[in-house]
Amino acid sequence: VVVQFVAAPPFEVDLLFTPRACEGEGVHCERLFGSLSGASLTALLAERQAEYAADVSARLGLSTVKLGGAPLSVEAHHFAEATLGAAVGSLGYFYGASKIAAGEGAAGEGAATRAAPAPLFTMVPSRPFFPRGFLWDEGFHQLLLGAWAPRIADDVLCHWLSLMQPDGWIPREQILGAEAEARVPPEFVPQHRSQANPPALLLRIDAILRSERKGEWLPVGARLWPRLTRWYEWLQRTQAGPLPSTYRWIGRDPKDSRLNALTLSSGLDDYPRATVPSADERHVDLLCWIAFFSRVLAALARELGMADEAKRYSAQSKQQLDSLVTNHWNPRLLAFCDWGRHANSGEFRPFTMIKCATPDASEAVELATMDPRRPNCPPTHPRFLFPLGDGSGGLLTVERFVPRSERLQFVEHLGYVSLFPLMLRLLPADAPHLEHMLQLLSAPEKLWTPFGVRSLSMADRMHMRPNAPGDEPYWRGPIWINLNYLLLAGLRHYATVDGPWQSRCSELYDKLRTNLVSNMMREFKRTGYLWEQYSPSTGRGQRNHPFNGWSALALLMLAEIY
Repeated sequence: VVVQFVAAPPFEVDLLFTPRACEGEGVHCERLFGSLSGASLTALLAERQAEYAADVSARLGLSTVKLGGAPLSVEAHHFAEATLGAAVGSLGYFYGASKIAAGEGAAGEGAATRAAPAPLFTMVPSRPFFPRGFLWDEGFHQLLLGAWAPRIADDVLCHWLSLMQPDGWIPREQILGAEAEARVPPEFVPQHRSQANPPALLLRIDAILRSERKGEWLPVGARLWPRLTRWYEWLQRTQAGPLPSTYRWIGRDPKDSRLNALTLSSGLDDYPRATVPSADERHVDLLCWIAFFSRVLAALARELGMADEAKRYSAQSKQQLDSLVTNHWNPRLLAFCDWGRHANSGEFRPFTMIKCATPDASEAVELATMDPRRPNCPPTHPRFLFPLGDGSGGLLTVERFVPRSERLQFVEHLGYVSLFPLMLRLLPADAPHLEHMLQLLSAPEKLWTPFGVRSLSMADRMHMRPNAPGDEPYWRGPIWINLNYLLLAGLRHYATVDGPWQSRCSELYDKLRTNLVSNMMREFKRTGYLWEQYSPSTGRGQRNHPFNGWSALALLMLAEIY
């Protein structure tokens, strides 16, 4: 049926679907038409809207919280209602078989295979742009959904853990079905068995174990225990670093031609890591995630009456926290840093793109060279063909970092990675490291902005620097809501625990929460959207929108639910 309406705005149209039995005329049909159209429908919608608004306020406790020292405004309540609706509207059901890459390298080798077909009930980050499940995103989605509909959140959690492979691996992107695959570039569809993703699903489990609801949830926890421990052991085994209780994100490709090789498995894609990807790397954020995982397992084991398991996981968590201080605390910068084969000094230079071929010219590759007059074609493709043009009459150039004194050392990039011990509340309240993390996040010349905490220090040489031509900075300065939420959770924790920096944490918590939520409300009012990230210089939303996944954590910030 095709129906065309021609009208001059503003106008309203009611489309009324009625039972087939009511195709004729009569009192019953008139009553049905009248109750579902016109003024009656308008009144019914207003009634339902008022019920929803009251339910949101009551269940999230919005009437008792303040923002900037004042009770929430009507605008803030409307923002909360819209944000929750957008987030819950991101739920979807998928069915299909993940494509699994052969080989263990970053690119894989040989033909890809398929996992067994499986269903997935999940939220998605953005229906128009990322209409599929992402493992670490779902950990943050769980917090949102769990605050509103705990049983639905449990269903989603069980779906995700049911996707676990026999060895404990969970593919980080769930590209299930032909429709989902059509939205992803072919090279990114296969999932790699050696590559992890942050175990953010533990965030909600941790929150439950700290809540009054833990008793009623324990039967679910008992059923999930075997899969949780298998996942933990897989992380311990496959992401192990060069020293005991150190870890590295597998998947950085030494052949990556970007300014700094991507670390997609970490979730922080282009956040700068060691100059040279190698087995010598040790990553702060992964160690923190695993220490958080072991702590949650210890707490769950205690609640389930498994004393031996609780003792074992507590001991592992302590070893991991000792390793955090021993292997990642940089005494020169007074900050937690990655470790690897790295150069903390050097310069950026333009390199010219050239094309080299095999001796018979049957295959060619594109490479960057300092001097196109003396091209450095590799032995596999020794035949120089030509330099590439930029489309404007010149030569195509890319920026490269030319390092000085490249060696095994601390990777001195300060940003979100340096703050993970605070985000996950891993340190005791009197730890001296906490003071320096507070100084780092609150320094305007480094991370603090009026709109939230930026992802990479403004003083860093990689700050807002593209990783490749046309590849805009992603985790190199913009404000991300998921990790700002974890920063608020950490600050709120230390503000409620006796310690030398308790009052400072309370002060920073209030300022950061007000800055974040106020800016997001302004942008929502201006554009009607939640955004993937926010500009550290203007606060404006940028990149993909609507982004109703973890950016909807603004609702939990508003409600002070951590």
